[in-house]
Amino acid sequence: MSTVSVPIVNPKPFLRSLVGKWVNVKLKWGLEYRGRLVISDVYMNLQLELVEEYTEKEVHGRMDKLIIRCNNVLHIHELDNEETEKIVQYWQSRGRLEK
Repeated sequence: MSTVSVPIVNPKPFLRSLVGKWVNVKLKWGLEYRGRLVISDVYMNLQLELVEEYTEKEVHGRMDKLIIRCNNVLHIHELDNEETEKIVQYWQSRGRLEK
């Protein structure tokens, strides 16, 4: 049986490195939110802005701000350039982001 080595990452510095970046946050029950990470507090609660809510890979809704309690998060990662561009273009077309 082969094992895959996964690097252990300290979550607080990892979250600090994502502040100001576009991220995807997946919750324990399957919902996903994509938006810009504004802040993460000492308890690892998250505040996102310019957020899109996804269910089953489709946009289900959009909101200006969202706070996610830490115990609901399954994982978080930075969005790639293509995903970021889609979100930025949408919010720019609505006048919420400068071009």
